[in-house]
Amino acid sequence: MARKFGLISLLLIYIFSIKAKGQDNKFYSVPIHALQLSDDDGSNTVPISAEQVQRWIDTANVVYKDARIRFEFDGKLHPMSNTIINNVTGDDNPKWVWLTNELNGIAAREHKIVVVFRSKGGGGFSWWTYDYIVMPGFNKTNLCKTGMDLSLFAHELGHYLGLPHTFEITALTEKALSDSLVKHKNNLSIFDGDKDYVDDTGPDPFVNELQCDTKVSQAKIGKDTYTILRDNPMSYWRHDRAKIFTKGQIKRIRYVLQERISKNILSVGVIEK
Repeated sequence: MARKFGLISLLLIYIFSIKAKGQDNKFYSVPIHALQLSDDDGSNTVPISAEQVQRWIDTANVVYKDARIRFEFDGKLHPMSNTIINNVTGDDNPKWVWLTNELNGIAAREHKIVVVFRSKGGGGFSWWTYDYIVMPGFNKTNLCKTGMDLSLFAHELGHYLGLPHTFEITALTEKALSDSLVKHKNNLSIFDGDKDYVDDTGPDPFVNELQCDTKVSQAKIGKDTYTILRDNPMSYWRHDRAKIFTKGQIKRIRYVLQERISKNILSVGVIEK
Protein backbone atom coordinates (compact mmCIF):
# COMPACT_ATOMS: atom_id res chain seq x y z
CA MET A 1 0.00 0.00 0.00
CA ALA A 2 2.82 2.37 0.92
CA ARG A 3 4.60 1.57 -2.33
CA LYS A 4 1.42 2.14 -4.32
CA PHE A 5 0.84 5.47 -2.57
CA GLY A 6 4.43 6.46 -3.26
CA LEU A 7 4.10 5.73 -6.98
CA ILE A 8 0.83 7.68 -7.15
CA SER A 9 2.46 10.61 -5.37
CA LEU A 10 5.38 10.63 -7.79
CA LEU A 11 2.98 10.48 -10.73
CA LEU A 12 0.99 13.44 -9.39
CA ILE A 13 4.17 15.44 -8.82
CA TYR A 14 5.25 14.69 -12.42
CA ILE A 15 1.87 15.69 -13.85
CA PHE A 16 1.77 18.94 -11.89
CA SER A 17 5.36 19.78 -12.84
CA ILE A 18 4.44 19.40 -16.54
CA LYS A 19 1.35 21.52 -16.03
CA ALA A 20 3.36 24.19 -14.24
CA LYS A 21 5.92 24.23 -17.05
CA GLY A 22 3.19 24.64 -19.64
CA GLN A 23 1.70 27.54 -17.66
CA ASP A 24 4.99 29.38 -17.14
CA ASN A 25 4.06 33.05 -17.00
CA LYS A 26 7.45 34.58 -16.30
CA PHE A 27 8.31 37.85 -18.01
CA TYR A 28 11.59 37.07 -19.75
CA SER A 29 14.39 39.47 -20.59
CA VAL A 30 16.15 38.18 -23.72
CA PRO A 31 19.58 39.60 -24.71
CA ILE A 32 20.56 40.65 -28.25
CA HIS A 33 24.08 40.36 -29.69
CA ALA A 34 24.34 42.64 -32.76
CA LEU A 35 26.94 42.12 -35.52
CA GLN A 36 27.66 44.86 -38.07
CA LEU A 37 29.03 43.18 -41.21
CA SER A 38 31.50 44.37 -43.81
CA ASP A 39 33.43 42.56 -46.55
CA ASP A 40 36.79 40.91 -45.84
CA ASP A 41 38.70 44.06 -46.79
CA GLY A 42 36.57 46.27 -44.54
CA SER A 43 34.51 47.75 -47.39
CA ASN A 44 30.76 47.57 -47.96
CA THR A 45 29.90 48.07 -44.29
CA VAL A 46 26.17 47.77 -43.65
CA PRO A 47 24.62 51.17 -42.83
CA ILE A 48 23.25 50.66 -39.32
CA SER A 49 23.72 52.50 -36.01
CA ALA A 50 23.13 51.42 -32.43
CA GLU A 51 20.29 53.94 -32.20
CA GLN A 52 18.60 52.39 -35.24
CA VAL A 53 18.99 48.90 -33.81
CA GLN A 54 17.34 50.15 -30.64
CA ARG A 55 14.40 51.56 -32.62
CA TRP A 56 13.77 48.14 -34.14
CA ILE A 57 14.00 46.54 -30.71
CA ASP A 58 11.69 49.14 -29.14
CA THR A 59 9.04 48.28 -31.74
CA ALA A 60 9.53 44.55 -31.13
CA ASN A 61 9.08 45.08 -27.39
CA VAL A 62 5.66 46.61 -28.00
CA VAL A 63 4.67 43.66 -30.20
CA TYR A 64 5.96 41.00 -27.75
CA LYS A 65 4.58 42.56 -24.57
CA ASP A 66 1.56 40.21 -24.54
CA ALA A 67 3.96 37.27 -24.91
CA ARG A 68 5.74 38.56 -21.79
CA ILE A 69 9.09 38.93 -23.51
CA ARG A 70 11.38 41.95 -23.57
CA PHE A 71 14.47 42.13 -25.76
CA GLU A 72 17.52 43.87 -24.33
CA PHE A 73 20.32 45.51 -26.33
CA ASP A 74 23.53 46.73 -24.69
CA GLY A 75 24.08 49.41 -27.33
CA LYS A 76 27.12 47.71 -28.85
CA LEU A 77 27.48 46.97 -32.56
CA HIS A 78 30.20 44.34 -32.89
CA PRO A 79 32.15 44.69 -36.18
CA MET A 80 32.67 41.57 -38.27
CA SER A 81 34.46 41.35 -41.65
CA ASN A 82 33.16 38.47 -43.74
CA THR A 83 32.29 38.83 -47.42
CA ILE A 84 30.27 35.61 -47.56
CA ILE A 85 27.97 36.46 -44.65
CA ASN A 86 27.75 40.13 -45.66
CA ASN A 87 26.25 39.14 -49.01
CA VAL A 88 23.99 36.25 -48.05
CA THR A 89 20.35 36.44 -49.12
CA GLY A 90 19.11 33.02 -48.01
CA ASP A 91 19.69 29.29 -47.89
CA ASP A 92 20.36 29.14 -51.63
CA ASN A 93 23.89 30.33 -50.84
CA PRO A 94 26.42 27.51 -51.56
CA LYS A 95 28.15 28.38 -48.27
CA TRP A 96 24.91 28.10 -46.27
CA VAL A 97 25.98 25.18 -44.06
CA TRP A 98 29.32 26.82 -43.29
CA LEU A 99 27.61 30.15 -42.61
CA THR A 100 25.06 28.59 -40.27
CA ASN A 101 27.73 26.72 -38.33
CA GLU A 102 29.73 29.93 -38.01
CA LEU A 103 26.84 32.01 -36.69
CA ASN A 104 25.45 29.22 -34.51
CA GLY A 105 28.92 29.03 -32.96
CA ILE A 106 28.78 32.72 -32.04
CA ALA A 107 25.31 32.21 -30.54
CA ALA A 108 26.58 29.23 -28.50
CA ARG A 109 29.40 31.38 -27.12
CA GLU A 110 27.28 34.43 -26.35
CA HIS A 111 24.04 32.70 -25.24
CA LYS A 112 22.14 35.57 -26.86
CA ILE A 113 20.05 36.07 -29.97
CA VAL A 114 22.68 36.81 -32.60
CA VAL A 115 21.41 39.45 -35.04
CA VAL A 116 23.54 39.86 -38.15
CA PHE A 117 23.15 43.15 -40.01
CA ARG A 118 24.43 42.54 -43.55
CA SER A 119 24.77 44.79 -46.56
CA LYS A 120 23.07 42.86 -49.37
CA GLY A 121 19.29 42.76 -49.76
CA GLY A 122 16.42 44.71 -48.25
CA GLY A 123 14.77 41.92 -46.28
CA GLY A 124 15.61 39.73 -43.34
CA PHE A 125 15.36 36.02 -42.62
CA SER A 126 15.44 33.58 -39.74
CA TRP A 127 13.98 30.24 -38.62
CA TRP A 128 13.67 28.25 -35.43
CA THR A 129 16.11 25.59 -36.64
CA TYR A 130 19.09 27.95 -36.41
CA ASP A 131 20.25 30.37 -33.75
CA TYR A 132 20.57 33.71 -35.51
CA ILE A 133 18.63 36.37 -37.38
CA VAL A 134 19.83 38.16 -40.51
CA MET A 135 18.72 41.76 -41.08
CA PRO A 136 19.45 44.50 -43.64
CA GLY A 137 20.54 48.07 -43.05
CA PHE A 138 17.97 50.26 -41.31
CA ASN A 139 16.91 52.31 -44.33
CA LYS A 140 17.06 49.49 -46.89
CA THR A 141 13.61 48.01 -46.23
CA ASN A 142 11.45 50.83 -47.65
CA LEU A 143 8.15 48.96 -47.29
CA CYS A 144 5.53 50.20 -49.76
CA LYS A 145 7.80 53.12 -50.72
CA THR A 146 6.80 54.98 -47.57
CA GLY A 147 9.99 54.55 -45.57
CA MET A 148 11.72 51.80 -43.63
CA ASP A 149 9.79 48.92 -42.08
CA LEU A 150 9.81 49.14 -38.28
CA SER A 151 7.91 45.83 -38.02
CA LEU A 152 10.59 43.79 -39.83
CA PHE A 153 12.64 42.83 -36.77
CA ALA A 154 9.54 41.73 -34.83
CA HIS A 155 8.61 39.56 -37.84
CA GLU A 156 12.03 37.88 -38.01
CA LEU A 157 12.01 37.33 -34.24
CA GLY A 158 8.74 35.48 -34.80
CA HIS A 159 10.48 33.03 -37.14
CA TYR A 160 13.31 32.60 -34.62
CA LEU A 161 10.71 31.82 -31.96
CA GLY A 162 8.82 29.21 -33.96
CA LEU A 163 6.31 30.99 -36.15
CA PRO A 164 5.81 30.49 -39.90
CA HIS A 165 4.06 33.07 -42.07
CA THR A 166 0.30 33.35 -41.67
CA PHE A 167 -0.07 32.91 -45.44
CA GLU A 168 0.91 30.05 -47.74
CA ILE A 169 0.35 31.52 -51.19
CA THR A 170 1.28 34.97 -52.47
CA ALA A 171 -0.55 36.34 -55.47
CA LEU A 172 -0.33 39.55 -57.47
CA THR A 173 -4.11 39.94 -57.80
CA GLU A 174 -7.35 38.73 -56.24
CA LYS A 175 -8.14 36.90 -59.49
CA ALA A 176 -4.89 34.97 -59.17
CA LEU A 177 -5.94 33.93 -55.67
CA SER A 178 -9.32 32.79 -56.98
CA ASP A 179 -7.62 30.73 -59.67
CA SER A 180 -5.43 29.08 -57.01
CA LEU A 181 -8.49 28.18 -54.94
CA VAL A 182 -10.24 26.59 -57.93
CA LYS A 183 -7.08 24.67 -58.77
CA HIS A 184 -7.02 23.29 -55.20
CA LYS A 185 -10.72 22.33 -55.21
CA ASN A 186 -11.86 25.18 -52.94
CA ASN A 187 -9.60 24.06 -50.10
CA LEU A 188 -9.12 27.26 -48.08
CA SER A 189 -6.25 25.73 -46.10
CA ILE A 190 -3.98 26.59 -49.03
CA PHE A 191 -4.05 30.16 -47.67
CA ASP A 192 -3.16 29.12 -44.10
CA GLY A 193 0.63 29.13 -43.80
CA ASP A 194 0.91 28.19 -40.11
CA LYS A 195 -1.84 25.56 -39.87
CA ASP A 196 0.61 22.88 -38.68
CA TYR A 197 1.76 24.98 -35.71
CA VAL A 198 -0.95 27.51 -34.78
CA ASP A 199 -4.66 26.82 -34.56
CA ASP A 200 -6.22 30.27 -34.27
CA THR A 201 -4.96 32.39 -37.18
CA GLY A 202 -6.86 30.84 -40.08
CA PRO A 203 -6.43 31.58 -43.78
CA ASP A 204 -4.59 34.75 -44.78
CA PRO A 205 -5.12 35.33 -48.53
CA PHE A 206 -2.21 37.59 -49.42
CA VAL A 207 -2.59 39.82 -52.48
CA ASN A 208 0.38 41.92 -53.50
CA GLU A 209 -1.70 44.67 -55.12
CA LEU A 210 -3.54 45.21 -51.80
CA GLN A 211 -0.51 45.00 -49.49
CA CYS A 212 0.07 48.73 -49.08
CA ASP A 213 -3.53 49.98 -48.87
CA THR A 214 -4.17 49.94 -45.12
CA LYS A 215 -7.86 50.72 -45.67
CA VAL A 216 -8.37 47.26 -47.16
CA SER A 217 -9.31 44.62 -44.58
CA GLN A 218 -10.67 41.88 -46.85
CA ALA A 219 -9.70 40.05 -50.01
CA LYS A 220 -12.23 38.80 -52.55
CA ILE A 221 -11.80 35.24 -53.72
CA GLY A 222 -14.39 34.25 -56.29
CA LYS A 223 -17.77 35.37 -54.93
CA ASP A 224 -16.67 35.36 -51.30
CA THR A 225 -14.65 37.79 -49.18
CA TYR A 226 -12.20 36.84 -46.45
CA THR A 227 -10.62 38.86 -43.67
CA ILE A 228 -6.92 39.43 -44.13
CA LEU A 229 -4.54 39.35 -41.15
CA ARG A 230 -3.22 42.88 -41.63
CA ASP A 231 -2.46 43.37 -37.93
CA ASN A 232 -0.59 40.08 -37.47
CA PRO A 233 3.23 40.28 -37.12
CA MET A 234 3.74 37.16 -39.26
CA SER A 235 1.84 38.51 -42.25
CA TYR A 236 3.25 40.61 -45.10
CA TRP A 237 0.55 43.26 -44.84
CA ARG A 238 1.45 46.86 -44.18
CA HIS A 239 -0.05 48.05 -40.90
CA ASP A 240 0.39 51.54 -39.45
CA ARG A 241 0.11 50.48 -35.80
CA ALA A 242 1.78 47.84 -33.65
CA LYS A 243 0.83 44.35 -34.76
CA ILE A 244 -0.66 41.74 -32.41
CA PHE A 245 -0.05 38.01 -31.96
CA THR A 246 -2.91 35.56 -31.41
CA LYS A 247 -3.07 33.42 -28.27
CA GLY A 248 -2.02 30.39 -30.33
CA GLN A 249 1.02 32.21 -31.65
CA ILE A 250 1.99 33.33 -28.15
CA LYS A 251 1.71 29.75 -26.92
CA ARG A 252 4.14 28.57 -29.60
CA ILE A 253 6.50 31.52 -29.00
CA ARG A 254 6.68 30.66 -25.30
CA TYR A 255 7.21 26.97 -26.06
CA VAL A 256 10.11 27.56 -28.47
CA LEU A 257 11.67 30.17 -26.18
CA GLN A 258 11.61 27.73 -23.27
CA GLU A 259 13.14 25.06 -25.50
CA ARG A 260 16.01 27.40 -26.36
CA ILE A 261 16.47 28.23 -22.67
CA SER A 262 16.44 24.56 -21.62
CA LYS A 263 19.07 23.73 -24.27
CA ASN A 264 21.28 26.56 -22.98
CA ILE A 265 21.07 28.39 -26.30
CA LEU A 266 19.83 31.52 -24.54
CA SER A 267 20.71 32.92 -21.14
CA VAL A 268 17.72 35.02 -20.10
CA GLY A 269 16.68 37.11 -17.15
CA VAL A 270 13.32 37.39 -15.44
CA ILE A 271 11.66 40.78 -15.08
CA GLU A 272 9.74 41.32 -11.85
CA LYS A 273 6.34 42.70 -12.77
